[in-house]
Amino acid sequence: MKTPRRAALVVVVTFGTALLLAPIAFLLFGISGAVIVAVFAAAIVSSLWLSEICASAFMPTANATAAMLTASVVRLFLPLFTALAVAIFARAVVPISAVVYVVPLYLSALVADTIQQLRNVAAGQDARVTTVSMTGLIAGERG
Repeated sequence: MKTPRRAALVVVVTFGTALLLAPIAFLLFGISGAVIVAVFAAAIVSSLWLSEICASAFMPTANATAAMLTASVVRLFLPLFTALAVAIFARAVVPISAVVYVVPLYLSALVADTIQQLRNVAAGQDARVTTVSMTGLIAGERG
């Protein structure tokens, strides 16, 4: 299976959630609220892409646990650092309460990722080859 199904599912769910949240953020904070939702959605999708690069970089030299932990740390901290940067540096543009929009985006991406992982495990795939990168290569494959 050389398709980026897991990544595509997370991207679609994240941007779908962003489309649902953007009108609410626009009503509360104006155009800057909608921009913040877009920034958080881009940070979550970027963290997915970066985590897959990190996982595939560790797979040939380390064990699967190191690759998984590295990918998890990147996926956790990149959106949170983005929210922290918005809270610290964009106080003049948006209120600090706009940072709360990272939570539903992050949780929806987490749910989509978990559902896809459970489908892969139920299909009998090895846990190491369920991490599909944005480019369509399966982390753990050599070559």
